[in-house]
Amino acid sequence: MSLLLVAVVAAMCLSHASSHSVLSKASYDPRAVALVEKMTFAEKSALLAGVGGPAIGNTAAVPRLHVPALHLEDGPQGVGDNEELVTAFPCALAMAATWDTKVAQAWGAVMGDEQRRKGMHIMLGPGLNLARVPLNGRNMEYFGEDPVLAGKIGAAVVQGIQSNGVIACAKHWVNNNQEGPDHNGRLSDNSIVGERVNFELYYAPFAATVNAGVGAIMCAYNLVNGTYACQNEPALTRDLKDRLHFTGFVMSDWGAMHDVVPSFANGMDMSMPGGFSAQTLALLEANVSAARVDDAVVRIVSQLYQAGIMEHPEKYDGNSSVNVTSAEHQAQAREFAEKSMVLLKNDNNMLPLSNEHIGHVAVIGDDDTLAGTGSGHVILPYLFTLKQALVERFGAVSLNVDGDRHVNGTGSDCTQVAKGGVVCNHTKSYQPCGMNQCDQTQNTAPVSEDDIAAATELARTSTVAIVSVAVNGGEGYDRVNLSLGAMQEKLITSVAAVQPNTIVVVRCPGAISMPWLPSVRAVLVQFLPGQESARALANVLYGTVSPEGKLPLTFPVSEQHTWLQTPEQYPGVNFQVDYTEELLMGYRWFNAKKETPLFPFGFGLSYTSFEWTDSKVTPVGNASTEIIVEVTVTNTGRRTGADVVMAFVTFPTAAGEPPLQLKAFAKVRLAPNASTRVAMAISTQAVSVWSVQTHAWTKVTGTFDLALGSNVADLQFHHTFTVQ
Repeated sequence: MSLLLVAVVAAMCLSHASSHSVLSKASYDPRAVALVEKMTFAEKSALLAGVGGPAIGNTAAVPRLHVPALHLEDGPQGVGDNEELVTAFPCALAMAATWDTKVAQAWGAVMGDEQRRKGMHIMLGPGLNLARVPLNGRNMEYFGEDPVLAGKIGAAVVQGIQSNGVIACAKHWVNNNQEGPDHNGRLSDNSIVGERVNFELYYAPFAATVNAGVGAIMCAYNLVNGTYACQNEPALTRDLKDRLHFTGFVMSDWGAMHDVVPSFANGMDMSMPGGFSAQTLALLEANVSAARVDDAVVRIVSQLYQAGIMEHPEKYDGNSSVNVTSAEHQAQAREFAEKSMVLLKNDNNMLPLSNEHIGHVAVIGDDDTLAGTGSGHVILPYLFTLKQALVERFGAVSLNVDGDRHVNGTGSDCTQVAKGGVVCNHTKSYQPCGMNQCDQTQNTAPVSEDDIAAATELARTSTVAIVSVAVNGGEGYDRVNLSLGAMQEKLITSVAAVQPNTIVVVRCPGAISMPWLPSVRAVLVQFLPGQESARALANVLYGTVSPEGKLPLTFPVSEQHTWLQTPEQYPGVNFQVDYTEELLMGYRWFNAKKETPLFPFGFGLSYTSFEWTDSKVTPVGNASTEIIVEVTVTNTGRRTGADVVMAFVTFPTAAGEPPLQLKAFAKVRLAPNASTRVAMAISTQAVSVWSVQTHAWTKVTGTFDLALGSNVADLQFHHTFTVQ
């Protein structure tokens, strides 16, 4: 090692001033350190800020040292930013509803593949902010309300993305849990959050992806405890880089860098999307230490080496004109949509519908609310409707039958299918905001009185009515309430009043209220299911597959029935948002307060049934450093299906923790009469709390309760164990 390189490394170590300094552990790729040693300041600065280019974010190349130009693209539901010839997959919240890390990894891998073949080096995702605010417009980009679920699913997604040589960029660090108030209030929101709350809740999903090797993390627009997130030394350097041992690089959200000197001095490594002016460069060079600049560049280049970008730049030669979707990717999109569907109600086994006695099926309502808006939007390569999926499934015999069944003067909308069935339609194609930022009114499927009258008449003369309702969400706005809107709710109740066999299919970006729930026989939630929604829905409705999704967040009765009880908590007062609920967020609040939600965290029905037997808890090691939880799961029904075993831990009272915290889960998929033994580990950290005195995890000693259940309100076994 040269004297210059020794000096650079030593200076960078000192700049962190922490025993947890990642450089002191030689975490950087030595090839990156050697390359950065050869760079001029101008070459280094080329990697620290964006330039114009083909993607939403780009950096300039360093030709002398063979560092390629980098291209960054949005991707929470597929390749975004108006890219075409891509696959629109289900949203992140839908993936959390699978409770399946293998499915999540496959979702990440196929998106990483499409990003790379489009010429992208960095995918701006996954999103890891917890659903603290049920009205948050971007909840569909995240993995629900629980840090363990979000962390495990998020880590699997990162591994999938990066398996294709694309750097995953987890976002938005940190406490960016709302878009409002009003339009883009997030730009000024000041989140006031305690250290313990952050480490136990809001940091935890990011920590899981750091442990999974995530290459980049995006700092957010909002302020955290009085300082903008992208120039916040406690959040960026002390907590993320030192305490969580993050060795990748931090980029700003688009335009989130407010001041170049404190941003880079305090831990941000890349500014997006624009470049540096001569004046900004001069400020950077004069006021930010050379060690800190080198630290930023080494972090970036290390990830380029680890992803294979430096050694194989030719793998990223694609561009916007390349068609990266395929029949295989469409089949994966359909499978993801099937596995994420949540059955919330199924009175008298209304579902699955019969494949033999099809009858007259009325398909009513929203046709195409399938992907989120804003930067999470993906252009659908095609719109395939539920009516088309049913006709494809059963085979058309003739068109335009039952001439008297006209829909609101538009002519016959019915198709005769096999086995005497008829599929009739009163839906409307609704193209929402795409990449634009829209409020809830613009993001809700429109329904008119004429629509309701036509749909009611169609339902009256059918044997079953499938009513699809939708509200979308996206960047820039929160929802104003959890309602589907008065007209969609009237559509449901009007149809149900004349058709007892009414099935409601909900597409939504998060929790919704359901005042109409008692009037319908069955409810399926798809969240935002992507382009293969209709075929997946047909397969679930008619029992080709059993629904296996579980809610990744609580559905409250209304937006008033949550842990956010004051305007100081949400939407904030004078843009200050106080997290005074502390650890009582989501299902933890409902359990602690003994409140009953509309549907609890983890809820989801199946077409089959399961029996759990022979559960036990076994401490490992004399000091109980790990707890092994076991239970046998048997499919006692007649259909193949999946169940999720969830382990909820209650701490000793003195720990001051909410009851029944999810600490482990396992998904099992079983044929009829098949059994499997499920074993899960509860780690030492899972029985620890974050100490604000020692600024570290502290193991709690004493007697713990452990409950096993298929959701937080359906607990089948209870055990105790002691931690010494």
